[in-house]
Amino acid sequence: MRAAFYEKDITPPLGCYLAGYFINHVAEDVLDSLYVRSAVVESGGTVIAFADIDSCEFPDDMHDAVTKRVFEYTGISPNNVMLAVNHTHKGIPISDNPEIGAYADAAFKDVVYRLIADSIILAYKRLKPSVSVFGIGHADGISFNRTYVMKDGTYRTNAWDDAERPLGETDDEVPVIFFTCEDGKPQGAVVSFACHQDCTPGSRYSGAFAHVLADEMKKKYGSDFVTVFMAGTSADINHFDPKLRGNMPDDFYVKMGKVLAAACESAVESAAPTGEGIVCRKELFTVPRRVLTEDETIAEIKRMADDKNLTAVRNLCYYLACVHEDTMDVYLQYVRIGNVSVYAFPGEIFVYFGKYIKEHAETENNMVVSFTNHGCGYVPTREAFAPQSRLYEKDLCVGACLAPEAGYMMTEELLDMAKDKALQNKAME
Repeated sequence: MRAAFYEKDITPPLGCYLAGYFINHVAEDVLDSLYVRSAVVESGGTVIAFADIDSCEFPDDMHDAVTKRVFEYTGISPNNVMLAVNHTHKGIPISDNPEIGAYADAAFKDVVYRLIADSIILAYKRLKPSVSVFGIGHADGISFNRTYVMKDGTYRTNAWDDAERPLGETDDEVPVIFFTCEDGKPQGAVVSFACHQDCTPGSRYSGAFAHVLADEMKKKYGSDFVTVFMAGTSADINHFDPKLRGNMPDDFYVKMGKVLAAACESAVESAAPTGEGIVCRKELFTVPRRVLTEDETIAEIKRMADDKNLTAVRNLCYYLACVHEDTMDVYLQYVRIGNVSVYAFPGEIFVYFGKYIKEHAETENNMVVSFTNHGCGYVPTREAFAPQSRLYEKDLCVGACLAPEAGYMMTEELLDMAKDKALQNKAME
């Protein structure tokens, strides 16, 4: 096996829009620099690449632009490249989504797509004999499910007064694929954890807790160590402790990064070799969009108006005016490194689906990630669409445009992709 890592600073100019707040929010300062961090792994002649990008959303044009440049410089097939945004809400301005006050900076976008590709290309040029191990740590007390069943029977997001119990679960696992050179020098790691990266104060660019994690790993394993962080299935998980009614300290993201670094260290201490062999499969998969009749549209607008949620009314009207297709094609990807499986969803996936895959996977060692290769908004469970639901995802808009069955369909397809006997045999060769 050979592996290499590379990271590039991609901090934008000040004054660009920050995604994720449903307002026009621009960057006025830099809390910490933004990066793209990449890993390239080769075994038996097969090469795969991972890229972790400090961005809130995944624009529709990024996958093809980046993978095309990577292929031109390295020959790595687009099917063997996994691009992921880590969902920091203080990331690079590459998305156009008026619903959330996000507008791309065209000049920066053209440059940053090339820089993202170059981080993979430069890692590829540095491939060297390596050894990989896999372990799972645990991060307690830094993530909480943000959906609640209320005393009146409704489901609400980040509503702590009159809440009876969380509607969903959390996932405290921190899976780590850790790479060292043949002489034992640490190279880098691919890490995942399920929690929103919306946890830094002010209007400042920041990689949030993933940036702190990367810095802490450098302190432990050396200044050249690169941590590729990939968001787990975390659409319904954030850092707001219900006991504190969401009043979290401004520096809580620092604690989160340090807890994750400790979890990674624990994982590495008990890790086992992954073995050799790489397989990768990526496919476009068709999922249904949410489609409303005229009567259903009027009923939804009335519900939103009764809840005094004029933003939701605006977003519904915007969605109906802009989107006319009743299906969407999204990328699903399955990667196997030795005995470790990586399942990759597009969009913002509820934790239920990640845990379901882990429970039903045929492999023992699994990592489930999201925000990869394609943007498709929230992918919730059926409960989010129940009549009593008042969750964010109930409001039909570009950011929550898929039908209630979409997540279940993608989950079963990913599990089927991993069951491909030809893939299994190749991985064990």
